[in-house]
Amino acid sequence: MREKGVPDMDALPENDPSPASNGHSTAAQARRAQEAQDMGTTYVPEHLNLGEHLLPFVFAAAEACWIDAIFIGLVAIHFFQLSTPFMPLWAPFLLLAGSHWLAIQLERRDIAAGKIDAEEPQRAVTSGTPVLVGLLVLTILLIIWASLYAPTRALWNPTWLLAMLNDILLLQPNAYHIFVLILLSLLFAWRGIARARRTIEPGEVFTSLRLGMGVIIFVILVTAGANQLPGYGLFLLGLLPCFLCLELIAHALSKVIFVRDAHAGGLLGSVEAQERSLLTVVVVIGLALLLIAFALGLLISPNFLVDVQAALSPIAMLYNLITSGLAYAITFLLTPFFWLFSLIPFHFVPLRQFQPPQSVRTDAKLHQTVPPQSVVVTIVVLKVVLPFIFIGIVIFFIWWLLRRRRAAFVRRNLDLHESLWSWGLFKMQLRALWLALWHRLFPPKAVETQMPAPEEPIEGTPAARSIREIYRLLLRWAASRGLARKKDETPFELKQRLQERLPDIESELGVVTSAYAAVRYGEAAPDQAEIARVQQSWLELQQKG
Repeated sequence: MREKGVPDMDALPENDPSPASNGHSTAAQARRAQEAQDMGTTYVPEHLNLGEHLLPFVFAAAEACWIDAIFIGLVAIHFFQLSTPFMPLWAPFLLLAGSHWLAIQLERRDIAAGKIDAEEPQRAVTSGTPVLVGLLVLTILLIIWASLYAPTRALWNPTWLLAMLNDILLLQPNAYHIFVLILLSLLFAWRGIARARRTIEPGEVFTSLRLGMGVIIFVILVTAGANQLPGYGLFLLGLLPCFLCLELIAHALSKVIFVRDAHAGGLLGSVEAQERSLLTVVVVIGLALLLIAFALGLLISPNFLVDVQAALSPIAMLYNLITSGLAYAITFLLTPFFWLFSLIPFHFVPLRQFQPPQSVRTDAKLHQTVPPQSVVVTIVVLKVVLPFIFIGIVIFFIWWLLRRRRAAFVRRNLDLHESLWSWGLFKMQLRALWLALWHRLFPPKAVETQMPAPEEPIEGTPAARSIREIYRLLLRWAASRGLARKKDETPFELKQRLQERLPDIESELGVVTSAYAAVRYGEAAPDQAEIARVQQSWLELQQKG
């Protein structure tokens, strides 16, 4: 903590005893002193910005949150047989913030009137005391009425004042309540007035954050099993995100103000824009936390699962319809195949020999006609042949589709004039990116490659042979890492494949490959500088690989 309005003596220029300094005018010395004072760490400007105005009230609201949590906890444990909070939940904030604001306004009024000196370190501790005491007495009376007499008497009805005096004189149970209310009100008012004389530091805000979080969480745990909190349970749960949001705002504002005052040049940029963006971000986070807390408070209950099941019953009906539809569709698609398989006679039943009837029956119901034997044989043959014919047609159709798809894929790969905005190129590049990331994170193990064919003797000039020997060393190096050169693979195709697996060697690999292609296929004659550059790239490639 540091005193407001007390100039930082370390920032003031020292008196120069040299004769040259005596020649300076008093105005120049005063100007330098004012500039040093403006850059001092304890100097408070006359016109405060939005953050400096807002910080004390945000900090007071954060303190009021954990004080209210204590009051609710006392109600939960029935401290002194309390059924309502000891004092209204708005009273701590009113006393903390109101006394702070009133002390600052009264002091500024006296400074403007010339009654006190703004440069005096111990200035006006009792500035505007009569007004401050009078307003404090009225506030305490309002709190007493709201705590004890509001349910039975209106505020403008003076009989509640007589009832209060009667309780105090006769030492009724309400008298002790009134005494404690007066003590707490004086304590909160004194804390607000004392804070008006100091600057809120980030360390103080962080200490308040730890204290308040511990108090609120402890009260929530204590009151978890208390069912006698009508209307206060959800309010207590909402205090936690409110407290976090207010402490985040207070810590951010205090940090910005501290850095702005401590740094000689201040923070770069507009002060209003910085504070506006800071408040916007933190307020949005706080509102999100508040909504989550209220949603949890409204939803979490012993009957939560039953309520969720009842709420999701329309979705369950839709799910049943979808699954039933899928089952019917699968049955419709698979029924022909099962019917075809059922027609295959895996066990041949011998044909029955129908004997002619011995006697003619006149009953029409018992009269049966026997089909000819040729018709029976034809039906059996069709039952055996038709399923195989149908299965063969299906297999041929599937094979034709696969062949057509493969041919289209081959034609697409042969087309080298690919548009930059084509969907196929995008998918190919996306697949190459994922493969490169995958191989980077999970490098594949080296696989055994086939033994390379016997190398042909290198012919040509000594310079060309040097380049080709370096490239052969590169091929052996790549093969030892499981990246052997494929059959009919060009040097640039090998370069592309190596770059996908080893992106760190891209520049060195490009130098070696370009030099080899120029010598091998372009029949170029490299000079000594080119050979030295290729050798240096090869050495760097080995170190990186």
